[in-house]
Amino acid sequence: PALARGLAAALSRRRGEFDAWSGLVGARDDLLVDLDRPRSPTGLEQYAACPFRFFLSSVLRIGGSHDPTEVDLISALDEGSLVHEVLERFILAAGPKPPHEPWSPEDREAMLALVDEVTSRYRSEGRTGRELLWGVRVKQLRHQLLRVLDTDERLRAERGVTPAAVELSFGLDDRAPVTLQLDDGRTVAFKGTADRVDVSPDGRRLVVYDYKSGKHEPFLGVQYDGEGGGDLTARGTKLQLPIYALAAQRRWPDAEEVEARYWFVGSRSNGRTLGGPFDDAAERRFRDVVGTVVDGIEGGRFPANPGREQYRSGAWTHDNCGWCDFDRVCPTTRGETWVQLRRSPALADYVALAEEQHAAEPDG
Repeated sequence: PALARGLAAALSRRRGEFDAWSGLVGARDDLLVDLDRPRSPTGLEQYAACPFRFFLSSVLRIGGSHDPTEVDLISALDEGSLVHEVLERFILAAGPKPPHEPWSPEDREAMLALVDEVTSRYRSEGRTGRELLWGVRVKQLRHQLLRVLDTDERLRAERGVTPAAVELSFGLDDRAPVTLQLDDGRTVAFKGTADRVDVSPDGRRLVVYDYKSGKHEPFLGVQYDGEGGGDLTARGTKLQLPIYALAAQRRWPDAEEVEARYWFVGSRSNGRTLGGPFDDAAERRFRDVVGTVVDGIEGGRFPANPGREQYRSGAWTHDNCGWCDFDRVCPTTRGETWVQLRRSPALADYVALAEEQHAAEPDG
């Protein structure tokens, strides 16, 4: 019987049939998206990129195994948490900073003291990798976070805003979730935390920031000019900005202009931001994208979409597989299987969303 099941799976995948062997789970009550189960933006992003990855991580709740004692450097996740903590505590301690007021030498010393405090704690917790390499990285972090203050001065002056909130949470710790009503009447609830919201002195303009400590290149698809050009969701693979913009609108309902941006605070991106205004067109696009993703989840459709094939680090891989915890779980023929699966009528809406990239993404 075990061999028969294996042969059935292999034959089904070879024929490109979308069935139980290739991700068709079918509609189930526990897959329904409703107000009682707020969703995180990163979970829905996973579905947009690769539904099978979403199925393994968010439905079956399987996770990768990582041992911090086996790494040479601090993990990207821990470094991101460290940087977020430093920036959150610094802004809270500094208080509202007027749009055109620079940071003083005393402010900068306070930033360095905070970096030293937080990095020392991470080191004591055994989360920083090899001692010699960590000593170098701490010096880089001190310089990197001082440069964040330089960028902050420029952004506040350009947009005429001042920090008004950090770690704006919703759907967590008894806080009401952010809700979105789809065109068919269904309501989706979201949970999460926006890193920072800046507000103009007259309260008319909001700028929402989500800090990113990694590279900016994976986010190049998140560009929107406010005139219908671009896509703030990057085909559904980046949903944090629209959700955070909705959360800020709820907090400041009288604001007339809302802008949402990823702020790359890492050393290589030089303070770059990507995003754009959250206007009526951006909200419609967001609603359409979420509708497609929710339809797929509730319909139990979880095919493995490896993305485009590319040559990376001396080997051929796919866009969606290079950094996936489940890379070894998928069949080696995933690329050929997807070529067949993408023709299934049941996946037409998802394929239309996922493969807009070929025409919409910038070359960079």
